[in-house]
Amino acid sequence: YWGIYAYAPELMGEVLGKNVSAEDRRRAGSVAYMIMNLAGCLLGQLAFAPLTMRVGRRAAFAFYHVGSAIIVPITFLLAATWTQTVVLLTITAFFVGGMHAGYAIYFPEMFPTRLRATGASFCFNLGRLGSAVMLLVRGLLRNQLAPRHAVSIMSLLFLVGLLLLW
Repeated sequence: YWGIYAYAPELMGEVLGKNVSAEDRRRAGSVAYMIMNLAGCLLGQLAFAPLTMRVGRRAAFAFYHVGSAIIVPITFLLAATWTQTVVLLTITAFFVGGMHAGYAIYFPEMFPTRLRATGASFCFNLGRLGSAVMLLVRGLLRNQLAPRHAVSIMSLLFLVGLLLLW
C-alpha cells in the first residue's frame, strides 16, 4: 500500500516533466493525491461492505487484490498526461486503498471477545511494521530500476495476498 501510494505525487511530477517548475509539479502531485483519496479511496472503502454482503469477504478481498494487481502496473507504466494520471491514480486508490475497509470488519472477528481489541490492534500494527519494511524495499528497488518499474514490481505483492486468501 505505502510503497505504491507514496509514489503517486512523484508519478505526477514525472508525467509533467522537467519543463514544468518544481513548484507546479509538487502542486499537481498534491492535487492528484487529494483527488485519488477523496474520490478513489473513499469510494473503494464505501463499496467494500456492500460488496462483501453480496459476494462474501474472501471474494471481496480477491476482487480488490486482482483489481490492484492489474491497475497498478497500468497506472505506473502507461500514465502519460495529467488527466490520464489522475484518472488512473483514482482507480488505483479505489482498489489499493479501498480494501482497507475490510480489515476493520475482518480483524475483530478473528479473536474471542476478551482479546478482540488487542488482536485487531496487533494485526493493524504488524501491518504497519511490514509497510515500513516495504518502504525500504521500494527504495532499494528504486535505486536499481526506473521508479515506475519498481512500483509495478511491488504490485506483485497483491498476488501474494490472493494466495493468502486461499
